[in-house]
This record gives sequence, C-alpha cells and structure tokens, in this order.
Amino acid sequence: MKNQRTNWLIATLAMSTILAPNSFVSAASAATDATQKTVTSATPSLLFHDLQGVSAERQDSIRRAVQAGLLHGDSSGSFRPADTLTREEMAVLLTQALQLPLGSTASTYSDVQPNGWASRYIEAVRNAGMMVGDGNGSFRPTDFINREELAVLLMRAAQLPLSADATDSSSIKDWNGISPWAQPFVNTALQAGAMQAVETGFQPSTPVQRQDIAEMLLATFFPTERPAFLQRVEDGKVWINGVAYQLSDSVKGVLHPENSAILQGAKVQFTAVDRTIKSITKLELHASGQAAAAQSAEFSGNLTLDGHGATLDGDLILAGNYLTVSNLTVAHDFQITPELTNDFSAHHLQVQGKTLIQGGDQDTVLFEASQLQSVEVSKQDVHVVALGNSSVQQMTLSSDATITNDSTSTLQQVTLATGAQQVNLQGSVKQVVINSAQATTLTGQAEIGNVVVNSSAPVTLNSTGTVGNLQVNNAASSVKVSSNTKVSNVSLAAGVPAAAVSGATPSVGITNTAPILLSSIPNQFFTVGDSDLQIDASAYFTDAEQSALLYGVSPTNSTICKATVTGTIINLTALSKGTVTISVIADDQVGKRTGTNFKVTVNAPPASAGILDQTKILGTGDVSLSLNTLFTDADNDPLTYQVTVADPTIATFNLTSDQLTLTPAQVGSTAVTVKATDGRGGVLTKTFQLQVAPVPNQQPVVQQTPSNQALTVGSADYTLDLAPLFQDPDNDALTYEVVSSDPTKATVSVTGTQATVHALTSGTTTIQLKAKDGRGGEVTTSFDVTVNDVPAISALPAQTLQVGDAPTVLDLSSYLSDPDNDTLTLSAVSANTNIATVSVTNQQLTLTPLAAGQTTVTVTVDDGHGGVTSAPISVTVTAAPGPVGNNQAPVAVSTIYEQVLTSGVTNARSFDLTNLFQDGDGDTMTFTAIADTPQIANISVAGSMLTLTPDSVAGSTTVTITADDGHGGTATYNFAVRNAPTVSNGYIEIATKQGVADVSYDLSTLFPGQTSFKVYEGTPDSTFTGPTTLSGKVWTGTAAMPYVWLVGADGRSVVLHVTSTPQGAPELFFSEYLDGGDGRIAIELFYKGDGDPAHKAEGYEIEVHQYMKATNSMNVWTRAIFPTWPNMPYIFIDSIFYDAFDITNITYYNDELSLYNPQSFNTVALVLKKNGQVVDVLGDPNSHNQFLPNGGTIIRKQGIFTGSQAFGLYGEWNLFPKDTYQFLGRHTL
Repeated sequence: MKNQRTNWLIATLAMSTILAPNSFVSAASAATDATQKTVTSATPSLLFHDLQGVSAERQDSIRRAVQAGLLHGDSSGSFRPADTLTREEMAVLLTQALQLPLGSTASTYSDVQPNGWASRYIEAVRNAGMMVGDGNGSFRPTDFINREELAVLLMRAAQLPLSADATDSSSIKDWNGISPWAQPFVNTALQAGAMQAVETGFQPSTPVQRQDIAEMLLATFFPTERPAFLQRVEDGKVWINGVAYQLSDSVKGVLHPENSAILQGAKVQFTAVDRTIKSITKLELHASGQAAAAQSAEFSGNLTLDGHGATLDGDLILAGNYLTVSNLTVAHDFQITPELTNDFSAHHLQVQGKTLIQGGDQDTVLFEASQLQSVEVSKQDVHVVALGNSSVQQMTLSSDATITNDSTSTLQQVTLATGAQQVNLQGSVKQVVINSAQATTLTGQAEIGNVVVNSSAPVTLNSTGTVGNLQVNNAASSVKVSSNTKVSNVSLAAGVPAAAVSGATPSVGITNTAPILLSSIPNQFFTVGDSDLQIDASAYFTDAEQSALLYGVSPTNSTICKATVTGTIINLTALSKGTVTISVIADDQVGKRTGTNFKVTVNAPPASAGILDQTKILGTGDVSLSLNTLFTDADNDPLTYQVTVADPTIATFNLTSDQLTLTPAQVGSTAVTVKATDGRGGVLTKTFQLQVAPVPNQQPVVQQTPSNQALTVGSADYTLDLAPLFQDPDNDALTYEVVSSDPTKATVSVTGTQATVHALTSGTTTIQLKAKDGRGGEVTTSFDVTVNDVPAISALPAQTLQVGDAPTVLDLSSYLSDPDNDTLTLSAVSANTNIATVSVTNQQLTLTPLAAGQTTVTVTVDDGHGGVTSAPISVTVTAAPGPVGNNQAPVAVSTIYEQVLTSGVTNARSFDLTNLFQDGDGDTMTFTAIADTPQIANISVAGSMLTLTPDSVAGSTTVTITADDGHGGTATYNFAVRNAPTVSNGYIEIATKQGVADVSYDLSTLFPGQTSFKVYEGTPDSTFTGPTTLSGKVWTGTAAMPYVWLVGADGRSVVLHVTSTPQGAPELFFSEYLDGGDGRIAIELFYKGDGDPAHKAEGYEIEVHQYMKATNSMNVWTRAIFPTWPNMPYIFIDSIFYDAFDITNITYYNDELSLYNPQSFNTVALVLKKNGQVVDVLGDPNSHNQFLPNGGTIIRKQGIFTGSQAFGLYGEWNLFPKDTYQFLGRHTL
C-alpha cells in the first residue's frame, strides 16, 4: 500500500500576510535575557535529564529558548530532544513566541479535542491566519512538521520579505525536491539564517525534532548575529521579525511614529530586557525619499530620521537615498553608504565614532550644527558642507571632493590621502596635511592656518586665499604655490632643499626636531598560548613637525618573544618562557629618531600529556588521582586546580591540594574536566571520561532443594516459600517463575515468594522453580509432585429399619471405587447411636435398629495415601407396628432441587418445610436438618424455616431433613447442597443485546487445563436446573437464564451474569477490529440503515485515547468520519499497515489513523461519538494498557445494529485468533 498525502498542507500554508496588531511577543528581549543570564543560569543538562546526546551548541539553544519561555519539558523533567515536532506543538510554539491571544476552549476542528491541552493554541494560530486545517475540517494535530513546512511557517510568522534572488541551487543538492510553493520561503529562511542547509542539501521532507526547533526559533525571532527587520512603529511599541516590543525612554526618540516612513524596511540590532528595547546597537535605513520638487527648497523631498534628542548606542547606516538625520547622537559610527547617491543633510547630529561618507553627490552632503570626530570621505566628487556652528575634528579624503566650512563652523584638520587628487576647499581650515602618493592640487577659496606636506608626489597650491604656514617635511617633495595663494611662511624640515617649494620663499633657520617620547611603555607579562599583545606606539610618541613616524622593534631574544610592527601597532607573540627587552625606535623619516625599551616576561603555561580515561566498578571504591603527577610547570610555579564533573549524578569529587578523589554514584559515563592554573596567567584544561561500570553480575544459587510432594485432589493446596531456596551473591532482589510440566495433573502459581501447587488429577508432574536477579542471572531447581485421586463412593441408598428387626448387613463393595486402584479401608459412624448403631467388617456394614427415629450413618473410605471420601446413608427406624387406627407418620409431598451456594453471589436460601411435609393426622410437626459432610454449608432450622448459606469448604453434601409429629411418627427427605466459591476474578458480567442469538465465554484462562464442568442455572435466591455436563473450554448459552454456574474439578466455580438490553434505532457502530501485530491494525464500522437507502450516517467522529509512556499522560485526539452509506463498511487502517490490500480482502479504505508506536504510547480505547455523545466504545478510556494486547480479530455478533456505552467482549463480540484477516470489509447483521 502506498501512503498518499493529501493537499491539507497547501491549505495550512494559506496564512494571512498581515497579522493582528497585538498578536506578537518580544522575541529579541527573550534572546537578550537569555544571553544576560548565561553566567548564573543552570546548564541544560541540569534543566533536563535527557540531553546527554545533544550537542553543546544545541543545548545552548535549548537553554536560551527555555529561558525565553518558548520551550518546556514535561513533568518528569524530560525534554524529549529526539521526539518529532507535531502540528499541535508548533501551534503552541508560535503562540508563545508571538504572544498571540489564546482562542476559545471550543474547537473549530473536528479532530481537536475541546479543552485539550493544545486546543486554545490551535485556535490562536487559526485566528491569526498562521495555521489552518484541511478542506475536510481537520487540523491533524499529531501529524509531523517537516523542514519545508517549518520554513513556510517561520517566514510567515516573522513576516520576512520573500527574497527575489533564489539561493544558488547548485549548493542545495536537493533544491528540485523542495515543493515549488515552499521554495521562496526556504530561500528566505536560508538567507535570513533562520535555517541552515544539512550537509549539502535541505532535506525538505525530513521531520523536525524538538532539539532542532530551539535554534530555528531563536534564529527566526531572536537573531543575535545579524540585524532583524523593523516592520512597524507605533507610539511606544514596535514590531521586529513579527515580534512586538515595548520601548524604553532612551529609544523612543528614534523609534518614533514620526519616523515611520524612514524606518520602513529598516534593519536593527538591539538589546532588550523583559520585552522592552533598552538600546539600539545598529540601525540600517533602507527607505528613500525623493528629489526636491521644482521651486522647492533643497532637501525638502528627503525622508527624515528625527532622534528627538536621543542617543543611538551603536552604528547608524544610511542605505537609502534622499535622507535627513536630525537631533540625534550616534555613540559609535555613522555611515553614508554608496546606496545614498544624492542629497543628504544632518541637523544637530553628533557622531562620537567615525563618520564614513561613501555616498552623496555634488549637490551636497550637509552637516548643520553638528559635531563630528573623525570623518572619512571616499565618494568621488562629493560636496561636503559644514555650517551653522558645526565642528569637525579630523577629515580624511581618499577621493576628489569639495569641502565647505562656513565662518561659524570649525574644521580642525583635513588630511589628503592617496586618491584625493583634486580637492576644493572653501572657508577656513586650521590645518591641511598632504600624505597622498599621487599628484595633488588644492583649489578653492580658503583660509588655511597650516599646510603640512609629507608626500613626495607633486603638490599644487592653487587656492584663492591664504596659508599661514607651509611646512614641507619630505626632501623629495615638489610644492608649487600659485600666485593666487598667499603663503605667509614656509618651513622646511632638515634635509629639504629650498627648491622643493616654488612660488613662495622659505624661512631661514627652521630645523627639524626628533620625535618626542610622551611616556614610557609599561612592562608586559603574558603566557605562551595567549592571544598576541598589541601596543599602539602612537600613544607614546609624537612629532613637533607632525612628520609621519616609522616605527621599528627589536627583542633581545626572539625565541622567547616575537616582536613585529605594522603601522603604529607593535605586535608581541609569546613563544617560550623567559624575559626579553623590546627596543622601540620612532623615526620621523627626515633624519631624527627617538628610542625606548620595555621588558616582556613570558610565562610558560602548565603542561600535561593528558589524563587517561578511568573505569571503576560501582561499589569497589573511589578513583584517586595525584594531579601533580599529571601536570607540570616549566617555571616550577605552584599549580592550583579546579575540577568539574559534567554529570554529578554519575560521580562526585573531592579535591584536596592536588589529590583528586572521584566517588562513583551510579552506573554511567561522565566527562571530568581538570583546570590547572599557575597563578601567573598560565592555564591548561584537560578532560577525561570516567566510566562507572556495573558490578559484574553473579548468578543466583540454589541453597535448598525442595523435597518431592504427594498431594491429594481436593485437599488443601501445597504452599512453598521460595525465599529460603535461593540466594543471590550480589543481594539482588529475586523474582520467581514457576512452571508445571503437566498442568493437567497439577497447576502452580507464584505470588511474591510464595509458590502454590494445586492438585487436579492423579499422576506425576515436575514443578520447575526459576529465580531471576533482573540482570540476566537465573538459576532453576525442581521437585516432583505425585497427585493422588480420592476414592469415590456412589450414592448410598437410604435404609428403613424397624425396631425389633434383625440387624441389616449391607455389602458396600459395589459402591466403592478408587482411580488409583488403592486398597481401601472402610469405617462408619452413626450420628445417633440411640436410634441405630453401625459396625464394619471389611467392606460390609451392619445396621442395628434400636429406637424409632432418624439418624445418618457416615461412611468413610480411606485409600491409605491421603485420599479420604465420605458419604451418608439416611437411616430411618420405625416403631414396631401397633394396633390399627393409631398415629400416621408425616410424609414428604414436595421437592427441593440441588442448591448451589456461592459467597458474594447467592442470597441465604430459605425453605418453608411445612410445604415439603404433610401429616395425615394434622399433627404439629417439628423439624431437624443435618448435612453428612461438615463445613460445606451452614444449615439451620428455625421453626419450620430451613436456611442454607455457604460455609468454608468447596464441595457437595447431602442434607437430611426429618419431620417428627410428636407421636412417634417421623419422615425424612434428602437433597444435595453444593458450595461453589468463585475462582479469582470468577464473577463475570456479560452484557448483550436483544436479538443476539447466543453468547459465549472461554474458560481456559480461569480453569487452565480443565475441559469438563458441571453447569447449573438459577438466580441468587434459588437454583433451578443442574447439574448438566459441559465438555470443552467454551460455554455457549443465551440470556434466558440470568445466572449460570460453571463448576470445575476442585469445586470452585465461575459465575456468569448475563444481561440483555433492548436496541434503539440503527446507528453507526464498530463492527470489526483486527490487530495482526507490527501495526497491522484495522477498524471497521457499519451502518444498517433506517430503511431509506438515501439516508446516510452523519455527524460521527472517532476519538482515539492513547497513553503516552514518556509523560505518563493521556493523549486524546479525534478524526471526523465522513457521511456513511447504509450497508457499506467504513474502514480505518493504521498508517503503517502497508500490506493491507495484500493480506485482506478489502479493495478500499476510508482513512488512516496512527495507532501503533509501542515505544511511545499504548492505544487504550477508541470511542465513537455522534454530535459529541458517546455511541460505541472499544477498550477502556481509563486504562493505561494496550487494547487487545495479544492481537487477534473481534467481530460484532449477528443481530447487533447499535453501539454500547462500555466495551463488553463476550456478550457482543466473537473472538478469532491473530492473523484472521478474511472478514475485513464485509459484515453480516
């Protein structure tokens, strides 16, 4: 059978693109909270006990997701990382991540249980348009979520814009296997980092495990490594990646509704606490304004970011066009990207980091009333303007540009780097430094305080304005000063010829000075293996002529410490222990140098060849390690240690000085990490595995061999205490198994340590006793049981004697028998020796009458092997005949049938003896009653009322009733009474329906090995018929007689109480259930119809009850049943019953159910409902046990056309063995 999927997923993905305004919860805040709590929070292995096989990265994601409130374990402390994520679990996750308002307790879907644990979450995602059901009204809550479905759900929930650029399909090997409708979402999820490729593919149909979803949720809703999408701005609230955040006062100025237009499509990184954004660490603006309209003011078409006086704590990046920033402090860098190709303006902008101008045009990048520290201009031909009391500390140009600084603003220094060949300066500049390796021309109209030329390339000063001082530091310089430029003073560094400057006259007596050491470089200390040390030399040297300094470094021993310099940065690498002196030279490249030195001490870290993995048998002592023998230090530094045991449930530790003691606590494996510290920065960590092994199991042993036993049928059971027979060297708790080699001779059972042997028929059997220690160890012993059958006495005839007659001799040999042919010994006793005496000679009985009356002679036969049987003889002694016309004796005129008594079932049986006897003289009669076998029945006579109740011994006895007229006339009546206590669980309620021809019950489990039973019928107040004989193991009868007694060989019984209820109108009902094992499960339902073939059974659903083993909880889910035609079976099969069409006769099925996963759950019951009301039941919804655990097929009995509120196997179903498949798909009413 091929398992076909329907189009429900497509319907599921039809989500709304605009979600409710109050639908989401802060994700980034949760992620930030999780990050802030890393130091103090518990590790995931302490949160959950089943994460041992999960990678450290995933454990960290799980921890953060749990702290964010997205994921939870179960009540047992399990996370269940390998469990597959279901649709109902995904509904819960989305609701919690986005803080969707919970839906009503009622469910929209036919297969979602109202008030179920996930029902309100399912309604929440349905109301938000995120997850909807299939076209048949089902949600499929327990279906698994695969990776492509997850990509769609996450991207829709986060509202991320779908990327138009497809991911390079060559890097995703199974790209063509991704469903076309899912490809844009998968592409976006990959580009956004919400999901990752698996090896070289995406694996779209692979189910998602719980351990995977944590990382994906965090990456989607809580991205920390990349900016998130700012999607919506309201007063005091924003939405980012689909998640809502409150705003602290510090960010409200930036994330203000007035800025909605410029914030459209922005990307943002931030920190948040308790779902409130505290600071913005990066803001990227991608929206664009437009060019100013004709006759409108410049910048009037710009979009404006008004900070309202706020501080942006990170970077501000402009990647749109026609933008304005005002009233804002940027604490880090401000970047105008190449995407800003036209106008930009800033008003009251303060940048504390770098300002990077990579965009703009000749129509101005304007800063008004702004304060900038370091400005880097790289956009070709850009026009940068500072006005309105602006200040710029440093501006470096690496492209041609026009720089304008009005009279109210301050421009401290402009540095011309390579790339700046044509620079137009307007206004006042305190200093211009020319470092370009290319020819540079300075034009414009500017007042420059000082021009410093460090370049060897030609420099032309062609500005209209003034230069207070021209300082030339490079002997190879060539500076041409035009006639338009008025230079007040020219200074030449040492070695610079006068010819280096043309158009201006150098001053006399200007000399170059050496670089100045501002302060000594402090001595350094670090350890081999540490990251390189870096020292900025420019912090320690300066040059009065502002010459570019060239630095050199030299260590006294390069095997201890390597020293290099790049630009101004000295880089130190520790190589081996020792102390070196580092010499530093600062060279102004025009003949002057200044030097200094500092010491570097390199510490050697501790060393170790590693610690071997340790194995210890539990209970055999501790593991002791001397850490000083495992770690060394080249500097002979005293070492201190820290120890961490990854799983303290496996072992604990004690550390005293360098002595580590590990104490095993339970069997398992754990990592042990030892951290050695030398006190001077040297640290070494080594990890080894500690394996705690179980104690090697020792087999149990037999301490005593039980003796053979001889038992008699009907005698008390033989009980044997097994505990003294066996002993376990490991003191393991022992369990016992017992087996009889021939259960037809004797059965054996065990409860705890007590074995009970019950004799059935004569013969010999071997009783095998097995003791098991639960760890694979076992031992057996045995003993023989010889069963002796009791002798039998046929019914002995009553005797009537007359006073004065000669003794009567009875030969009883024909009445006596023994199944074992044992020699029998006979004895007899008279109950009333005043009436008659008895004597025995061999097997002859002699009765001697003495006085008128009635007595019972009890005859006992003994086989010499413990078998004893007794039987009564009713003896009536009449008086000698008197004259005619004297007294008439009473006579019996009625009948009392054999009575069966069962404690807890039958009521006290009462009989009025005046209805049994009649006296011809009308004399008042008195009555006595006696049983020939004691302890079977309690017999009492009160007046004329005889009362019978069961006593303590199972079996049958004869009750003799004597009626006395008080004038010497007596009469007796004998009837049988049987005490039949029930076997364990022997009272059986069988419910059936009117119209069922017969019911049956299999006695094999209650009477193992027995095939012959006495059958009685009656009520709790009287026995009406019996005994009849049942040969076989299955009783079949009707509901005509409500109580049936089935009596076994040992006198115990099973009592069947059969009730029959009327049936109403025909309805849909369970007609067949089969379980062939390994998921071969099928359910058939049937509807007889109401006579109109057009009327279908409608409004039904099947409710599945499953006991979840991991959580010790019930999972109840429903599946709607489509309208069903009369006389056409409606068939469910298990979703893994792949060969259903091959081994059954069906040609179709209607639906699939997931009923078989014995590792995870037991399917305990199936409930058929109509409009929410129970119609029919299979199994027990309150049980934890698998329904029909041994498999088999059950078929509804003929005559049934309605369901039942409770499941009754024997009254309504026919049971067939496992692998009975031929009946599926057809049903006979």
